[in-house]
Amino acid sequence: MNKLNTYFFTALFAALTINQPLMADGFPKTEPGDTRKVRSSSSPDWLQAVARSVMHITDTKQEQCSWSLIVDKPHKDGLIVVGAAHCINHMGLGGGKFDVDPNKNSLTWTSQSGKNIERSITKIYTAELNPADYAIAKLDRPISRHDIRPLIVAPYEYSDMLDTELFYSNGEPFAPFGTMAGYSGDDGLGQKGKVLTYDVCRRVNSGPSGMKKAYCWSYPGASGGAFVVTLYLKGDSECDGGGICYIQGDFPNIEPGTHSFWSGSIVGGRGGDGFDKTLFTNFVHYASKLDPILAEH
Repeated sequence: MNKLNTYFFTALFAALTINQPLMADGFPKTEPGDTRKVRSSSSPDWLQAVARSVMHITDTKQEQCSWSLIVDKPHKDGLIVVGAAHCINHMGLGGGKFDVDPNKNSLTWTSQSGKNIERSITKIYTAELNPADYAIAKLDRPISRHDIRPLIVAPYEYSDMLDTELFYSNGEPFAPFGTMAGYSGDDGLGQKGKVLTYDVCRRVNSGPSGMKKAYCWSYPGASGGAFVVTLYLKGDSECDGGGICYIQGDFPNIEPGTHSFWSGSIVGGRGGDGFDKTLFTNFVHYASKLDPILAEH
């Protein structure tokens, strides 16, 4: 499926309780036991690739979501973003067409040095709500990688990269792990969506086609934010001949060491699971659409 249609107006939203775009008139309270952190100067560098978006639905109505700036290989500037389809339902015209007004949407990134960079969406390539929930879009102009370093799309599916038998052994710095990041609009830790918060997932489960579940905290406003897998890639000199050794050649143009790969986008919670269990769309579900778009840019 490569178009938005009546999914936006069907019983999908009765069946799913997702992290809806944050409405300016309602902010959920931060729940007890929330394990998120607020981004700071000591936080992981990759968080700079997650943007806060504001969509002007009408003159008096706004919605907030999150988007990730991504590339298919290192050393490229960022132009393509991925978010959640339910954040752009107001743009859907049916038949795969979208009414995109760059003057009515804005995305803001904050660099590691604290510099704010603003862009707008000018094109929606494709979007889907069911069985996955994602949107692929183009910015009005590129963002230099020297200002905001885009996230690199994962070379493998998240479940493979989280396999400790493949990517972890004694003597390595850490086992691979997943993290979620977005502009959650809770009235407390998330400061009504004004700050970027992130949470290391306690575990990541399989799930229905397209959508998967991670045990991470998020609230409305985080939709479209990043699900990232961080792991350590061994180099030639670190291979001892035992077990499976992933060397530089398995990841073209990527040096050995610690890396965080973009593996999908936040959708929200299902049913009564609460804010500590968050669905995300596995990018593998739509890689055949995403790959040529990234290659072109």
